[in-house]
Amino acid sequence: MWSFPIIRNGLIYVVDIRNGLYVLSYTGRHADQVRTTRFLEGNSNLR
Repeated sequence: MWSFPIIRNGLIYVVDIRNGLYVLSYTGRHADQVRTTRFLEGNSNLR
């Protein structure tokens, strides 16, 4: 993965330089925290 992830409305968006955009749904440990995150950008302090 090339970019910093963005979480919006429980989905994780990442960009791969070769294959494009991936939209991921996390189901592992603490998945409830990801599902309830309205917006989080991996490269800033925006909340």
